Amino acid sequence: MKKYIAYVVQSIADHKKSLKIVLGLFLIGFFMGCLDNETVSASIYNSIKALIDQFKNLHGIDLFMRIFLHNFMAAALATASGLLFGIFPLISAFLNGLVIGTVLTHLSAYTDLAFIQAVLSIIPHGIFEIPAFLLALAMGLTLGMWPFKEEKVAFLKRTFNTVSSMFFKVIIPFLVIAAAIETIGIELLR
Repeated sequence: MKKYIAYVVQSIADHKKSLKIVLGLFLIGFFMGCLDNETVSASIYNSIKALIDQFKNLHGIDLFMRIFLHNFMAAALATASGLLFGIFPLISAFLNGLVIGTVLTHLSAYTDLAFIQAVLSIIPHGIFEIPAFLLALAMGLTLGMWPFKEEKVAFLKRTFNTVSSMFFKVIIPFLVIAAAIETIGIELLR
């Protein structure tokens, strides 16, 4: 376990610059989402409703697999799309922050939850899912630096190998844990 934790810490350190950038954009999006913008809110509400509708009739292992696969595909796309000059990870970091900020603000406004309680309500699965997704975005941004390197092919090979290893050793386990927690939470709420 100590070796695994050391590997996770080293993975984060290896992508510290990219992680700071995507975290900054995520937080900007989050705080903008906390502002009450009706146009943005309606658009996000419709997207969230469509997403929730995909999961509403699923239970147990089916629910777990759908949640995991949804998050896995999002993380894989976030990383792989970084090859396109890192643009998608930057946009995605901002938009995900915007969505989460908007959802938490509305959750607080339309329920008996205070804003801090709304934030605390996403922590059980978000503690694994959000860092995994942000790290996937940071890895995508790192991959997107290839046009600015002298040894483009060598950089891509080396970075791709590192990113692939991190994806399987860090991102996937975090997403499995997040999906398990979310599945249990949904089943308990039903």
